Formats: sequence, structure tokens, C-alpha cells
Amino acid sequence: MGGPELEYIGMRRNEAGIGLSNLVYNFLRYVQLIKMGWAPAGA
Repeated sequence: MGGPELEYIGMRRNEAGIGLSNLVYNFLRYVQLIKMGWAPAGA
């Protein structure tokens, strides 16, 4: 899902950027699993 390289100044901004990237990746992966029928659609 190749996102851009993070080039923030400061540890907190890097942590926030990485955290948001992980959140978006996990959300998109969950949608894929639902479409494939491998995950329940509603929790």
C-alpha cells in the first residue's frame, strides 16, 4: 500500500504520522478482508 516516506521534524510528529499511516492501512486491510469474506462485516 506504499505510502510516502515520512520526513517530519521531531519525534512526536514522526510518531503521529506513523500512527496515522498504520490506522489507514489497517482500515483498508479490514475492508479488503470483508470483501473477500474472511472477516465479519459488523462488530
